[in-house]
Amino acid sequence: MELSVDPRTFVVAIAFSLFILCPRLAGMCSIVSRTRGLNPYVVAAIGVVVSIPLVLAMVYVVEKYGVYHAVLVAIVTDVISGLIMGLYSLRSLVEVLVLALFIWVEVVAADHIVRYIAG
Repeated sequence: MELSVDPRTFVVAIAFSLFILCPRLAGMCSIVSRTRGLNPYVVAAIGVVVSIPLVLAMVYVVEKYGVYHAVLVAIVTDVISGLIMGLYSLRSLVEVLVLALFIWVEVVAADHIVRYIAG
């Protein structure tokens, strides 16, 4: 895979940036910042920079091992995030696992539906 400066790359990258806008991420940033008395905009800005290699790693996992493994990695990173912030309880761990189950079902269902429709 080569790095390209093809103009289409920028168009697709801009489109991708709209995919990663997520109310869940914004909400978590707001809640965590508020509970720690921090500026949510500074936390978001630093978090975006720190997340660049993590997003690249997740793309690698998807490309190399598939989306199912990526969901597992996402579960692990959610748990690690909660542990780092000291926000985990048994309830929040169960919540993460239930959400992960729904995401997994969503990914599997989407795959089957697309195969059924597209052939």
